[in-house]
Amino acid sequence: MVDEFKMDTTVKCIGMTFSRCGKYLLMVGGVPDFKISIYDVEMKKKLVIPDTKLPCKPEEFLQAKFNPSNKNEFVILSQTAMYSYTINSAYDVTEREDEKILLQASRLEYQTFRDENPDI
Repeated sequence: MVDEFKMDTTVKCIGMTFSRCGKYLLMVGGVPDFKISIYDVEMKKKLVIPDTKLPCKPEEFLQAKFNPSNKNEFVILSQTAMYSYTINSAYDVTEREDEKILLQASRLEYQTFRDENPDI
């Protein structure tokens, strides 16, 4: 075994993909929360991102894929739309006792592309 990553879900994983360079592993959790988790394989830790859930109905989810030319971009494909995500650098303020600490984090931005003619 090379690495072990704790899934950010209760029951099972419904989707998984590695970035082309192998830096990131993206996992889509299943019932009941359908959370999106991203792990930095090189650093052996989960990216600190706000809770992000599957943007479509779980039964419409088809797959998740990274952009082969950019490790910071991935898409989630559903039966009715494509959701394009970008991983951006951010910071997270954490309080420890009476001290505030600035930690490295990430944030996700996404755009939705819907089928203009869903009945065809």
